[in-house]
This record gives sequence, C-alpha cells and structure tokens, in this order.
Amino acid sequence: MNSYFTFDVVRSPSDHTVLIVDDEPDLREILKTTFARAGFQVHTAEDGEKALEIIRKIEIDIVLSDIRMPKKGGLELLDEIQAFTGERPRVFLMTGYADVTEEEVRQRGALALVSKPLKASEFVSIVKGFLSASE
Repeated sequence: MNSYFTFDVVRSPSDHTVLIVDDEPDLREILKTTFARAGFQVHTAEDGEKALEIIRKIEIDIVLSDIRMPKKGGLELLDEIQAFTGERPRVFLMTGYADVTEEEVRQRGALALVSKPLKASEFVSIVKGFLSASE
C-alpha cells in the first residue's frame, strides 16, 4: 500500500533575522531579548544610519523601527530601504505619537504602523502573524 504525504515547509523564527531600530536603549534591549527568546536572530541599531550599515552587511528579513530618532528616523530609513533593496527587508514602523497614519506608512512601503507603548510579546506576535501569512 502506497501512502502519499505532503508536508508544508514552514520556516521557524530562527530562520528569520530581525533588526530592531530605536534610540531608547531600554526598549531596544527588551525587544531584543523578547525576539531572541522567541527564536529569532536579532540585531539592533540606535538610529537609521546604523540600521542601514547593518542592512548593507547582513541579510535582514524584518525591520522594526521607531519613527522618531536622531540622525535618521524610521520614515527616512524606510525610504532608503525601498530605494536600494526592493522587497526585503520588510519594515514595521512604531511610534508613540499620532503624527503619522497607518495609511501613510503603508503607502510608503511599510507593513504596518505599531503604536507604542505595547508589550514586547505583542510585537513578536505581530511579526509572527505576518510571517505565517506570507509563507
């Protein structure tokens, strides 16, 4: 008797690399720890300039970036990523202010605008949800 099985290949979080970009060191560290515990490979940067340096050296799947930062904010980072990489990495923007809308960031190429404050585990859930839907 022949049996045929099909298996869906789903990448685990450890197959995905996340770059967390925020000028608040405590938030950066909390997000880094939470994503690492969830199995992601994690890199961090304190501003958009440092983030671009990392993106040019390492293959990053997801960027989670604050919008307001010194040197280069999240919207500027998003624009530069779109200009030189195309599809990857995918970008989630986060903000504690109401100075930009979800529609605006999506039109510029971000996946979503995440409002702060939010539990670190909720950020992980949002990213995992996107990854599950896209695979």
